[in-house]
Amino acid sequence: VLSSPARETFREVATGVHALKVTGAASGDKIVVRTIPEIFNYCPANPVVKENGSYDWAFQKRHVLNAVTTMNGGPQPGEAELAAYRASGRKWAANLITRDPKDDADIGVRLAQCVGMTGAKFDGVSCDEQFCGRDEVNSRYMLGLRAYDLEAKPERGIYTWLVGKPLSGIFDPEFLADCANASLGRSMVLTETYCRTKGTEAEARAYIDTYIRETMRRYKSAYAGILPSIGMVLGNFVQLPVCSLHHHCQVDYKAYLDLQMHVLANDPELDGVGLAGYWGSYYIDEETLRWAFKLIRHYCINGATDSLGERLGLKYVPGFVTNPNFAKGLDGWTAKGDVATDRVKKFGEQSLGLYGGADGVGDDFAVLTRGETPTRLSQRVTGLEPGRTYCLQFVTFDADDARNHVFAPRRFGVTAELGADAEVDASRSWVHVDRRRTARYKDMDGGAKINLNHVVFTAKKPSLDLVFTDAAAKPGEKTGLNWIYFAKYLK
Repeated sequence: VLSSPARETFREVATGVHALKVTGAASGDKIVVRTIPEIFNYCPANPVVKENGSYDWAFQKRHVLNAVTTMNGGPQPGEAELAAYRASGRKWAANLITRDPKDDADIGVRLAQCVGMTGAKFDGVSCDEQFCGRDEVNSRYMLGLRAYDLEAKPERGIYTWLVGKPLSGIFDPEFLADCANASLGRSMVLTETYCRTKGTEAEARAYIDTYIRETMRRYKSAYAGILPSIGMVLGNFVQLPVCSLHHHCQVDYKAYLDLQMHVLANDPELDGVGLAGYWGSYYIDEETLRWAFKLIRHYCINGATDSLGERLGLKYVPGFVTNPNFAKGLDGWTAKGDVATDRVKKFGEQSLGLYGGADGVGDDFAVLTRGETPTRLSQRVTGLEPGRTYCLQFVTFDADDARNHVFAPRRFGVTAELGADAEVDASRSWVHVDRRRTARYKDMDGGAKINLNHVVFTAKKPSLDLVFTDAAAKPGEKTGLNWIYFAKYLK
């Protein structure tokens, strides 16, 4: 017997016929019952860039929980809040490192001892992580799953994080079957499908086809019964300078997330997928985090098939700023004073935190050298909607530090001026100074430290002058400027 006082609730039920009894309904009320995929979120935790504010439980309840059935990792709320969360039919999985099993029994031992399979506050565990093609390691993992099921078989889910696409064609079916059917069939394979941006919408759509659609084709080809037990976990991590899939500053990442989720909702190749969700909900700015779960709500729960981004007027390349990454030198910009362009190899990867290899994206920048009077770099921004809110982000750093790979975190002297045609929201605007000694991944180490400048404002007119000035810099100081992002801000 399942009961709920809420107007909406989630319930995981067994296959078969179920009776629904409703009390207290008024005339004209409707009952809507939908079958939805399991909706997964890793992880509910505060942002690494603290200026975004708190992603505490109050934030989760307001912006995330109405589009989540399963949380993974992260801090749990207090006992009362957690009890209410689980009473609503939602689950919480702990996390367990499993990428290096020492022998065939090791994973079974780890599972038997982990809090996700023994603790009263959890409903399962995610095993982090396996890689397609590592047959020897994966065979140990698979045998460990079998050993654990034979000994315990609890009614808790085992989620296997899996990187890549099936490769061998011989071992894959058995391995995938064990991952999907572990723990009395309550388990899921979580495919890590982390899509980096592309420079144009056409390139992005082609990339989605080869990454999202082709990944699912390969899994279904390797194991025909995988679809209900597979999860398409997208990346929503876009947090410069820590770890970001947002490689092209001319792209509105919100529109790119919509492209991906639209494919999950509409493409026949993914019809019947058992789980959808995100990894990276703490490497993310607050606007994109809110947007990610609006998308989940729109497609996975409400069952909509039209583009939410198009409804709201989002464009993959908004086009507000010309040449925002200085890849074409100073084209589109008007300079006053000593302004030049430069390029440092791997700056985008090491200093901006562009994940997965940036192929030179983010390596170009402008250099403003402070003279006796401030140096200025400007262009006219057009196509704005008066009364609409926008976000401007840009990166500043010491150009000499970038060339010489010097670690010297501090506040830099280039700022943005928007003039009287914009009203800045000071409560949502900030500057983050990256002071980390080491990066998220070793191959991102070695770059100069940046400032991430974040400005939220309301446009008063259809156009404005965007001006960067080094008035706050010291005489002779060479300040780098790049990654200028200008897009609609969704409150």
